[in-house]
Amino acid sequence: MRELIIEAPAKVNLTLDILGKRKDGYHNLESLMQAVDLKDKIYLQKEKSEGFAVSTSSDSIPEGGDNIAYSSARLMFQRFNLDGGLSIHIEKNIPTEGGLGGGSSDAAAVIRGIIRMYSLSLGLSELLPLAAAVGSDVPFFLRGGTALISGRGEKVWEVPDLPQLELSLIVFPEGLPTKEVYQNYNLTKKRYRTRKALAGVYDLNWEEVKKHAGNDLENAACTLKPEIREVFNILRENNCYKFHLSGSGPTVVVYSHLSQKIQDRLERLSLKIIGVRTLRKDFND
Repeated sequence: MRELIIEAPAKVNLTLDILGKRKDGYHNLESLMQAVDLKDKIYLQKEKSEGFAVSTSSDSIPEGGDNIAYSSARLMFQRFNLDGGLSIHIEKNIPTEGGLGGGSSDAAAVIRGIIRMYSLSLGLSELLPLAAAVGSDVPFFLRGGTALISGRGEKVWEVPDLPQLELSLIVFPEGLPTKEVYQNYNLTKKRYRTRKALAGVYDLNWEEVKKHAGNDLENAACTLKPEIREVFNILRENNCYKFHLSGSGPTVVVYSHLSQKIQDRLERLSLKIIGVRTLRKDFND
């Protein structure tokens, strides 16, 4: 197989608990993470000459060696002694720096694509450490579906997939750098939302999961981008009460369809509304 097109789904954090700062500068966290059907498209092509080329359809993400997809390709070729090189083109649909994991998903898609193109026989137990070396969220995207995440985000624990659900994403025209959000985070009270929500996951009880949904990074993100609070206020004023940030933001996840009235008001603020559905796991050991 010389060429391959592979999709890279976004994720949302149904819960995100920050448990403390680590000695290496990262934070320990727990999160209930969910893949959704907003997807980038990755075009892969084998090259006879060694090396990697990365291009994108977006001016907001780096090309070449500064792209995380380049890092995943280089690691796979080195680890498995693959010949030649690879051209990668990323058609971006997932908003950048939105807390939706687009870059990490692209990197995972390159790993999955290389496995198929080079007929590698590998299981998750072998792939997850490699993915973690590329980036914290990359291991999750090798599995997809619903998962419990811990450590700095690199530890993935399999849980039952939630039934297919419809969510609304409110997307800002400009993102938030993850590093800055974490730098502005101050640990106050540990809420352990994730552990409480897990009971609903195992019971396939979506209402119980929603009850405990939330994100510890909201205050830090809102300090950097006060417009997020304006969105929260609009939702509350229109009797929409179950929502929170995904990841480090600024994308807001809403657990319902948004009325046309709310959509019109948000669009006047140059915000974009994207309806998504949850996805099930598609990679098995």
